Amino acid sequence: FFLVFLMNRVAVVGSSGGVGAAACRHLMGMGAQVAALSRGGASVGAATGIPCDLTSEASIQAAAAAVKAEMGGVDIVFNATGVLHSDTVKPEKALRQLTVEAMEWNWRVNTLGPALLAKHFVPMLVKSERKPPVFASLTARVGSIADNSIGGG
Repeated sequence: FFLVFLMNRVAVVGSSGGVGAAACRHLMGMGAQVAALSRGGASVGAATGIPCDLTSEASIQAAAAAVKAEMGGVDIVFNATGVLHSDTVKPEKALRQLTVEAMEWNWRVNTLGPALLAKHFVPMLVKSERKPPVFASLTARVGSIADNSIGGG
């Protein structure tokens, strides 16, 4: 799977999480130039840290501009983000527990965020010399409509 990343410019979104941070380290070990995008903008090893909040289009647009300025563009976008809950938002077990705020936050991160990443990063991918360029976004079973065994019962 990761062999396609060799010697490319890669933007890893969600680099502060376990999968994203591991992807950064692995890709750098394979010779890729990596930009580590996360809400806090922390670097991962030698990967340049760039702030990117998926709930804000302005933040995503600024991150795309920073990646372009730092690396001259991008050949691969690897999105390793997603939310089910946070310290203040817990998975609902009953309809009465649903809140508009929690649903909007979940929608913004899991649905709108990846779409806005595509909006602002795909123009760079189109100009990439790598053919085909790659836009990959991970998801989780908890986001499945068909398999919602984690939800209420």
